[in-house]
Amino acid sequence: MVLTAEESSSNSLLFVLIAVGVVLVLAAIGLAVWLARRNPAPAQPAAFGGPYGQPMPPRPMPQSPMAPGWYPDPQRQARLRWFDGAQWTPNTQN
Repeated sequence: MVLTAEESSSNSLLFVLIAVGVVLVLAAIGLAVWLARRNPAPAQPAAFGGPYGQPMPPRPMPQSPMAPGWYPDPQRQARLRWFDGAQWTPNTQN
């Protein structure tokens, strides 16, 4: 089979376009791999991070910003109400 100059030119152009496309795809894959290795995802905390897969001990509860004591009654049923450091109690003073 004998190709004309026009057919030969179009085949060469098709080959060049395919080669450029393959190079671009490989470059995009390489860039994605490089970015993934450069910025690894943060490790997820393990639910069982203690020794030998045992559960982690519970974290201490944060301290209340208010110390136990007598404060103005937020319910306005009395002048003062006792706060035990965690919750309001039924104890009041007038």
